[in-house]
Amino acid sequence: MKKKKRKIMKKAKKGKSRATLIPKKIEGKLHKFVASSEDKYFVLKNGKKLKSLFDLAKGLEKMSDDVFSHHVTPYKNDFSAWIYHVFSEVELARMLANEKNKKQTIIIIKEYFKK
Repeated sequence: MKKKKRKIMKKAKKGKSRATLIPKKIEGKLHKFVASSEDKYFVLKNGKKLKSLFDLAKGLEKMSDDVFSHHVTPYKNDFSAWIYHVFSEVELARMLANEKNKKQTIIIIKEYFKK
């Protein structure tokens, strides 16, 4: 798994993935990660609710920089914390924990589920 993590992080840093398109084969994998109840949904600064990793990936594509920077600061990454606590995807959460760039965040999520 460490090789996979390194490969994903390398691609993200180089920007080698099209950040605005979620391929169909990945959509299915993202749809499997759905919050079990409404109290576990992620509520964005603008009030929009995300209930799955698919919602997050699609939401990031359209998310304003203001909303993104509210949830991702030099001191926190709310998306990473949500992924860790709600979906128990420890590896993905760790990969996103220090990421501060929206495009790179999308790439990391896409590459992680490209298996």
